[in-house]
Amino acid sequence: FGCPTLINNVETLSQIPYIVRRGVEEYRRVGTDNSKGTKVFALAGKVRHGGLIEVPMGTTIRQIVEQIGGGVEGGERLKAVQTGGPSGGCIPAELCDTEVDFDALNHLGAIMGSGGMVVLSESDCMVDVARYFLNFTSEESCGKCTFCRVGIHRMLEILNRLCSGKG
Repeated sequence: FGCPTLINNVETLSQIPYIVRRGVEEYRRVGTDNSKGTKVFALAGKVRHGGLIEVPMGTTIRQIVEQIGGGVEGGERLKAVQTGGPSGGCIPAELCDTEVDFDALNHLGAIMGSGGMVVLSESDCMVDVARYFLNFTSEESCGKCTFCRVGIHRMLEILNRLCSGKG
């Protein structure tokens, strides 16, 4: 049930009734030129109001964090937003005026993925964040390709050494 492909397919199929009732032109009015409709995100991390949200494509990451999420909790400043689940990427605060759009996120080196959006504050250590997600992907990898079977474990070893002062 956690398969991103399954989640994205269900999300896509859920749009069909709207399109049938209101028409494709009405549906195409929402979103950006290259990414139509809406996207569901699981907003989490150092944000005041986390949860499942649905936003029109083209909403900026900053709008999501500040207007929907209520801003960064504890009065801290926004450091970055991690998108796309464990295999995604981190978007630094200075790029959070980027619109949520498949192409725009790819251009930043991130992905939309299954819709994870984790807000990171100035007190979060990016090495610890990378290590957390690498640990998850190393445990969940199917191990069929060399890049995951060997590469992720090797990267995790390096980060563990750095964090223990043996870098």
